[in-house]
Amino acid sequence: MPNTLTSPAGTGADRSSSLIGIGIVCAIIPSLIVMLRVGYRISTRTVSISDICITLAMILNLGHSIVVIIAAVYWGFGKHEADLSANIRNAPQGLLYFWLDQLLSKPTMMFTKLSLVFIYRRLFQTTSTALIRFCRGLNYFLTILIVGYYSAAFLIVIFECTPVDKSWHRHKPGTCINKYIFFYFTGAVNITTSLLVISMPLPVLVKLKHRKTEITQLLGLILLGLIDTAASVIRMFTLTSAAASAADFTWTITSSLLATRLENSIAVIAASLVVMRPCFTAIHRMIYPDSHTHRSISGNKYSGYMASPPNKSGGGGVWNKTTKVVEVELASRSISTEDILRSQDRF
Repeated sequence: MPNTLTSPAGTGADRSSSLIGIGIVCAIIPSLIVMLRVGYRISTRTVSISDICITLAMILNLGHSIVVIIAAVYWGFGKHEADLSANIRNAPQGLLYFWLDQLLSKPTMMFTKLSLVFIYRRLFQTTSTALIRFCRGLNYFLTILIVGYYSAAFLIVIFECTPVDKSWHRHKPGTCINKYIFFYFTGAVNITTSLLVISMPLPVLVKLKHRKTEITQLLGLILLGLIDTAASVIRMFTLTSAAASAADFTWTITSSLLATRLENSIAVIAASLVVMRPCFTAIHRMIYPDSHTHRSISGNKYSGYMASPPNKSGGGGVWNKTTKVVEVELASRSISTEDILRSQDRF
């Protein structure tokens, strides 16, 4: 059996099913998570500009998946060009869909990262120390960098060739920039901005003395972005083989398309989950409405507190105090991520 990653033309190797499958998964899962997030925040009247950004990223990510699926189903992506019919091989639509793929990926990442920096903006506004002020300034700088870079990259993709339609009519007279150098450059900047977005709140969060549970969970969600960064690195390596085998474009570009789909979709998911802790807590309470009361009555340990049974001789004073402590702890589980820093928190 040939290796489907390096199989020669004419073997009938086909990776289009991988593109279709990944495209479907990357369309459905991020969309469901974002709709759950935004729906909950609408119901609790906590919608912010961050939710608008992630909604736009979700719509663009969905369109991105549709483009990849159509390219795989109708225009030979995932197959060797030698195995395609002459009509498909010579048609401009394949390159047109690749151009659309590149066009959609830039604003998707821009709005995804903006959704996080707007969360950080609210996070850093709730208290003020020298470290917070530094991070606040860095956050403003990062916002400008993300908007400026991805807007410029979006325009470069549109006008990478003169005339514009030479991007998908390869034999049309005209000129184009060196696309692979551009891909490497955008990949490097994308990795850099991702690392900045991931690392920026970490010095503040790890020094907090209060809300240890919330902070630990938030740190874990932020670090999920490292998976997206890893996908960016993989995509840069896959471009090397694509550049070396430009004549077999529909086959060699497959790995890059898969990595891009995973990169954008994981980024949307990770950016959504950062603020969804209260949402998941609410869902748990809807499914198990009596679970918290049962844990208190049964005397099981919950969130670091032990619920004591009622005092038969004294009217249950200890029981009432313990129950109140548990209720305060449970209430903290609904705190908004943006409000996790308080003026009473000290470093």
